[in-house]
Amino acid sequence: MPKILFLNGDHSVPQDEIFLLSQYSDWNWIIHSGSVDINHLVRSLKNKEIHFIIANNIDALVLKRIKNHFILSPIIFYAPRLDSETLKFLYSSKIEHCVVGDGRQVLLIDLLKKLWAGHWKRFPRHLMPDHQSYFVKSVIRFIEEEPIKFFNINYMAHKLQFSEYQLRDLFKKSFNSNFRTFKQNVLVHYETILLFEKKLTPGQIYPMLNYRNLSAFSRSFRLRHGTSWQKVVRLQVET
Repeated sequence: MPKILFLNGDHSVPQDEIFLLSQYSDWNWIIHSGSVDINHLVRSLKNKEIHFIIANNIDALVLKRIKNHFILSPIIFYAPRLDSETLKFLYSSKIEHCVVGDGRQVLLIDLLKKLWAGHWKRFPRHLMPDHQSYFVKSVIRFIEEEPIKFFNINYMAHKLQFSEYQLRDLFKKSFNSNFRTFKQNVLVHYETILLFEKKLTPGQIYPMLNYRNLSAFSRSFRLRHGTSWQKVVRLQVET
């Protein structure tokens, strides 16, 4: 299930309320209470996939660093109340989701479920096999929850407790594809979403898809599509 970063900056949300939220579902909640050391926070989350960020007190500097590091992670303002100054800040910062007032716990969980259903990291349906075995579900969960840089045969075998040979064999039987082809199909799906739906630049995309640099991404794109990403993007704009 998705990972949620909860920044309780000014302690306006009681700890027992946060505990209740974290127990409401089996999602992975990462709680930071008190003032935020943004450099330490970013370092501590370097190897984690953060799907959603919840905060009740975000200053401009913290917000900028978080947005730069977690480009597509929706930020949700969550607090008992909302004053006019905070509302102006949220609007100017383009934070679209705000949950305040009575019944906010249920509203937040409901919002998270809806956002997760449409999250860009969800496994593509067209690659889903008809028979969803325990292995298939484990692979899907891994892909959705882990950073793409860990989407490799060595790490997956270790995480799912198989030998590399067993994992390759299971991929062929379960997904009717070898691991390399399967991985490429998943990454092409994500690439399409990031480039054409999320409108990210290739400079933003290549580290998210674990390419060494922009040149490596450009070469791969040309090999797979027979043309440059610049031409494809230009064609999309013109149509």
